[in-house]
Amino acid sequence: MIKIGHLSVARIFCSLFLFFLLLSSRSISEAADYGDIIITPESIPQEVICHGYIECRIKIRNLSSAKSHNVRVMFPSRNRYGEIESISREVLIPAGTMSEVSMFQPAMRQYGRGLRVFIDGKEKDPISNFKTPDIYHDTIPHVLISRSLNRDTLNRRLQETKIFKKDSYRLTRTELPPSQWSDKWLSYSCFDGVFISDDDIEDMSPGTINALQDYVSTGGSLTVLGDYSIENFWEKDKKNISEGMISYYSGFGEYLVVYSLDIESLTDNQLITIAKIWRSTLKPWKKKRFNANVDFPIKEIHAIVNLKGQIMLMLLFIILVGPVNFIILARLKKKIWLVWTAPMISLIFCVSIMIYAVFSEGFDSYARISYTTFLDENTHRASTIGRAGYYSPLTPGKGLWFDYETEITPIYSRHEEGTSKTIDWTSGQHLKTGWLSARIPGHFKIRKCQLRRERISLSTDQEGNHFVVNGLGAPIEKLYLADHSGRLYRAEEIKAGARVRLPITKDIIPSGKLKKDWLRSQYRNPAWQNHVDTFSYNPNSKLKPGSYIAILNGSPFVEMGLEDAENQDLTSVVYGILARGSGF
Repeated sequence: MIKIGHLSVARIFCSLFLFFLLLSSRSISEAADYGDIIITPESIPQEVICHGYIECRIKIRNLSSAKSHNVRVMFPSRNRYGEIESISREVLIPAGTMSEVSMFQPAMRQYGRGLRVFIDGKEKDPISNFKTPDIYHDTIPHVLISRSLNRDTLNRRLQETKIFKKDSYRLTRTELPPSQWSDKWLSYSCFDGVFISDDDIEDMSPGTINALQDYVSTGGSLTVLGDYSIENFWEKDKKNISEGMISYYSGFGEYLVVYSLDIESLTDNQLITIAKIWRSTLKPWKKKRFNANVDFPIKEIHAIVNLKGQIMLMLLFIILVGPVNFIILARLKKKIWLVWTAPMISLIFCVSIMIYAVFSEGFDSYARISYTTFLDENTHRASTIGRAGYYSPLTPGKGLWFDYETEITPIYSRHEEGTSKTIDWTSGQHLKTGWLSARIPGHFKIRKCQLRRERISLSTDQEGNHFVVNGLGAPIEKLYLADHSGRLYRAEEIKAGARVRLPITKDIIPSGKLKKDWLRSQYRNPAWQNHVDTFSYNPNSKLKPGSYIAILNGSPFVEMGLEDAENQDLTSVVYGILARGSGF
């Protein structure tokens, strides 16, 4: 009996050992071993989003003590169909180091799995257990919740208000501790709200806090639950809200502090206010604008080619390939030649029409960019929202180029998606293929946030004359400026780097007209292309002490995108906050 008992215990321990071994082998399989190189991809959750990017983070370790390796990763390794064909990045991993590589997937469908791996140019076995996100477009707010908050409780409390249905929002709770949150604002760009507690901010790294600031400044919304003082945390416009809430406007976004102990104690009015902010963040992404080239024309395209000339060529082709060809062959008694003469004439006319179309339109490509930048000269944060449009008679071989901080969202209807697209993140954001086709206008929404040193410099000479130096990197067509005391100034035609005198004025900012959320309202407008007209109309009413509006003839804050664009229409507006201590 004792032997049987011991045998049973041994079997139990053996079974437990095998069970935990299987569990450990499953977790180990997530890390792929390629000799010197160990690759550990972080799984991407299956997401349902409307806009923005999803971050894929991959850890690559080089075990060699002497040799560096070039590693290229690409997902998916098998793609069934979808708008995105592949996303890739190549990095150099020095000997004995580990790098965390980030790639971002836009809110575009990509169905497949697996991660392709290339080491020093040689393809290795793919990582088959890597699952790419299945993205489905949705038009309800998508909110990220920290693990310190209870998602089920929040979901229940929202439904108890009897205003929100179960499927009117989507809550995603992350299990990552705040110290491991991403330090890139694009990681949060797919969310219409981020909901955290005051303790979470204390645990976040400075990089994560900066990323959340960038996210809010480009139009996002951040809600903090608890008694957290934000006075020295952010450049903002403060707006008191009843029931223990304070709202701060930073750039195009909104930051909300809710003084409550927990989710359970939130009132219905507080929950309604929070949810309204989520919906306002989603608003510019809900409307699908299918007439993009009407709203934001890139060039005068009446018929792309001369329609009358094209019709004449087609009529000539019909006459030649039909009656003329038949009559001539009948007289020569060679009617059988119709077998090869008709295709030959068709080929000649197809080539003729193509040549006519190209030469009647020319080879010049076009780029039109229009945007608004909120520039805080104190923090050097430049937040931009706007539109970009491109047109090329020939498909550009180099694709489109943007930097790591730019969010690109194509504007088209579902039946105009075109070919599958590829993205490479090796040197910035390279939209390689499928994003712009020959003679088809391409339209995009643009958001970005980055640190910039551009600024407006003010000075006064000994005689009391006021001067301004254009340090914004592009010619200023019109400048509207309010010094720190609220006195208004205006200037025109200031070249980049030029110093001009400002005329003395007694005009003062109109009091009580500027709403604290008026920049936020510009973000909520789905168009994003009429900002120059908006800011030009009654600009003095949009200024506050220590701010300016500069209408630029150029694009210093957004890259061209299409490298070889011969024709450029670049306009931008800078709403700037003067540095403290500067002015008259």
